[in-house]
Amino acid sequence: MPRAAIIIGVLGLVLMWTDVSAMEALEPQWISFNAASPPPSELEIKRAKAQGIELEPRVGTALRGLIAKPEGAGPFPAVVMIHDCRGVRRYQHEWVRQLANWGYVALLVNSFFTRHAAGVCEKLLEWSNREVVGGRTFDAYGALDYLTTLSYVDPERIGVVGWAYTASLSVVSEAGAHSLLENKFKAAVAVSPSCRDTASGRFTVPVLVLAAGKDDWTLADPCKRMARGAEDGPWPVELKVYADAYHGFDDPEIGDGIYLTNAYNPNKNPARGATLRYQRAVHEDAAARVQAFLARHLNLEKTVGHLSAGLGSGDMAYAPTWVIDPDNPGDDVPPVGRSSFDIVFSNNGAYDLPFPFTRLIERIEQQLPRKRSGYSTLKKVLIPLGRSLQRNTAAPEFFKYPRVIVAVDTEPVSTTHGRLILLKDRLFLGYQEKSQVIEVISYNESAARFEFQVVTNYGPEGKPQVHYASRAICTSCHQNAAPIFPKAAWDETNGNRGVAARLLKEQPAFYGVAANSPSLAPAAIDNATDRANLFSAYQLLWRQGCSDDQNPARAIRCRAGAFAAMLQHRLGAFSRFDKRAPLYKDYFVPLLSKNWRKRWPRGLYIPNPNIPNREPLLTATPAAVPAELDPLNTRPPLTTWSVDRDLNRVILGLAEFIPEAELRRLDTYLFGHGLKTGARRQHFRGPCKFTRQGRLAAGDLFTVACHMSSEEDSTAFDLVTDVLIEAGKITSRSINSLVITDGTLFTGLTHSGGVIQPNGRHWVVNLDVSRGRSGRHVRLLSGTAVAGIQIRWPRTTDEMFPQEEQFTGTATLTLMDDFTPVNDAISALVQQSDKKRVHVFSSEPFRGTKVMQALFSQLGLTPTDWCCDDLTNMPPVNVASSSAPADLNLQVSLKEKAAVRSFYRYCATCHRTPSNSPPNFLYGDATQVRIKLAQCAPRILFRLHMWQLSADARPKSPMPPASVLRSARLSEELWRTSDELAHLKQYVTELMGLSGESTSHPEELMATGYENTPGCLPEPTKSANGN
Repeated sequence: MPRAAIIIGVLGLVLMWTDVSAMEALEPQWISFNAASPPPSELEIKRAKAQGIELEPRVGTALRGLIAKPEGAGPFPAVVMIHDCRGVRRYQHEWVRQLANWGYVALLVNSFFTRHAAGVCEKLLEWSNREVVGGRTFDAYGALDYLTTLSYVDPERIGVVGWAYTASLSVVSEAGAHSLLENKFKAAVAVSPSCRDTASGRFTVPVLVLAAGKDDWTLADPCKRMARGAEDGPWPVELKVYADAYHGFDDPEIGDGIYLTNAYNPNKNPARGATLRYQRAVHEDAAARVQAFLARHLNLEKTVGHLSAGLGSGDMAYAPTWVIDPDNPGDDVPPVGRSSFDIVFSNNGAYDLPFPFTRLIERIEQQLPRKRSGYSTLKKVLIPLGRSLQRNTAAPEFFKYPRVIVAVDTEPVSTTHGRLILLKDRLFLGYQEKSQVIEVISYNESAARFEFQVVTNYGPEGKPQVHYASRAICTSCHQNAAPIFPKAAWDETNGNRGVAARLLKEQPAFYGVAANSPSLAPAAIDNATDRANLFSAYQLLWRQGCSDDQNPARAIRCRAGAFAAMLQHRLGAFSRFDKRAPLYKDYFVPLLSKNWRKRWPRGLYIPNPNIPNREPLLTATPAAVPAELDPLNTRPPLTTWSVDRDLNRVILGLAEFIPEAELRRLDTYLFGHGLKTGARRQHFRGPCKFTRQGRLAAGDLFTVACHMSSEEDSTAFDLVTDVLIEAGKITSRSINSLVITDGTLFTGLTHSGGVIQPNGRHWVVNLDVSRGRSGRHVRLLSGTAVAGIQIRWPRTTDEMFPQEEQFTGTATLTLMDDFTPVNDAISALVQQSDKKRVHVFSSEPFRGTKVMQALFSQLGLTPTDWCCDDLTNMPPVNVASSSAPADLNLQVSLKEKAAVRSFYRYCATCHRTPSNSPPNFLYGDATQVRIKLAQCAPRILFRLHMWQLSADARPKSPMPPASVLRSARLSEELWRTSDELAHLKQYVTELMGLSGESTSHPEELMATGYENTPGCLPEPTKSANGN
């Protein structure tokens, strides 16, 4: 019997009516399905039998749902989501997308659409709402039944999310309807639930409850009692109560607070009224907890790629092409440009690295916005037991000297500390105090690649040295040539309660990071590395996908069409743009499609930035990294992009390279310029229906639903919004939805409100419409702006509104074609590119800041002062040195010479460096190398022997790693049986005998255990000056 999981919540939408039986993309899509129906009761069966009739299967209520899936064939875990009594809300579509990005098929159920329900919060107990309220459990099971029919969903791992007065807890209660239905659930999450009806705490699955201490609608105390009752039940309840939070803490649309005067509330007398308030910090922590809970109970690790983990670039002649060639890490020195780290920390031709580390990160924070609370937006986590090259440096004081990871995931603000530099998803640091080392991964805009650097001697008295690291070493783990990070639940970090507790025993904070800080930071860094992982794919499509050596003008127009679409996408309707635009349909689509089929006929392998989650405290040797969790293991592709499905990813991805501040500036200019110059306008008119929702203390609340069309074209708009009348004016309020007939759905909009004026026989109010928190204007796919909406209704008396519960009026929506200057500017840039006067549409890497500077110049605006093209005053590029190969003209046997040569062939890249991490047993002259090989012989033999074991039987990962074998054009099978491997094992066995090792056979070493063998090389002692 299939089992699934339940997490019940409010998640969101992008409108598109279609069938998704073979859906491939991440884009959310609307589908139809039916609510579940309970089987007939015994009495019904007996009655039918007595009457000689056969009962027909019941058909549940028809429902609509919004679904999104991860890329790939699956099967994936899934999450069913059910909104609360307020219906589908603004932030819900982002949750649908986020869950798909986390690796889940997400299905949001709209329980109100087909039932034409409204005002449910006010009528929770009314008989007319019995199906809407009581049917939510069967809605959840209907969604579950539907998901089990999809080939890309694992029916054993399905979940549901629900908020407040929904079916979140009742669905999995022992006393609930689960026993009547075939499919079951595996885990449950409920946010601000009503725990009164499930006070026993007896559930059929594990449960996570997120409650608010100041919630006056769904109280936290019953949830506390329920959690205590669950201690004696079959499954635990994981309860988190946010002491100072209110109901709605996770809904940004609520803002600083609202009061629902007419909401049914059994906790009050009379039973009306509820306080709602959004709290961002609580929201972020709750989201991180949900992600971690899902990963544990829906077994996200079980979802694997559809390709073998051993795939390399040359394993399949007709395989897709890797975006990053795993066998070609590139030169250690930047081919052009410099890293973001160099730009931030350079001053007058030298590196300027403040100490201690808190001062160094303050330098980064000067470029970033601060939270309202004053805290940094920089993301930082502590990892005492990690998997980096520095992992053993602090032994055995791992928790006294944890490694700190720092990542930038926000855009810059105006600063007095020099020119602006875009660091979002482009700068990652790892600092280990004990080794006085900072490992750096930062983006090189000019080369369109991440650079790997190491800062050594970073101590109180040391003189820091910065050098570019060996890319061959770095990319053995960073196989995407970019940052990597563990999957949820990030148990190596201080987001793990056990790890945080051990750190707290040492001290409350490290490097400005609280030992028990919320688990938001690991999730944010994980998301940042996921985004950074795709940079190389976007740049590849921009540079090679739009190339045409025979017709450069065509290539220029291909990229210009992509850029115009980027602006439309970011300024307008979510992940959409005008596909009818000439540059897009005549140049971008044909040329990119042609090049894709020619260059990458089997598709593009996207590298994988995710290493497995690791819980170090659950093992007897917490510092040891088992073979299956070693980042050296070859990771399968994250997914495969194809020309038919992923053509537009370059547009959606590179659009994020354009800073939000530049978009706001462009939007403001265009709208103001359109008003000033009298840009062409188009009006859409139609009827409105006003429905009174209640008479509040502040005024009258109405819901207004309008359908507006034009005789000039077939486009029409459907508007639904609440209006609150206070003292002769409509106050600013969110817009429920604005839908266009082409399928575009706008959510998260607000209207400005306005003064109600008499106009002949009508009352009239003009509303300005904006994009919620960003404040930008609402724009269509073409970039055209919504200039405003005028609503009018009959003026029958001096009262502004009739006394009836419902009445009619009209509305006019006005569009203003203010995007024409952008199209003209892009056309001018195309002409200048043809003459090679500008290069923004050339085959150079795409830089959003640079192309916006060119656009603003063409529009007559002063370009923003973005950093940095002038690199003449940068510090010299330093590269880690390595010794020459050992002199083999010693008095040694030919067999020993052959063995040492093999070590250099397969191991020198990683083990012939000045650093002792990884062990540098091939660094030095011949005598030093021979001594080091003898010291390291037991562990070398152990790792060589791993090639004789199957992958699932290996306690440690094998050496040399599979990536080295691929570079040498050797298959794993040939290497496993090769004479060369046998000779290497024999040689180190002889070295162990010469050094007096009592254990010199692989089987004996296996019995002893890798961690119990002698360490490879002694840790170097540091002098007082840190050297």
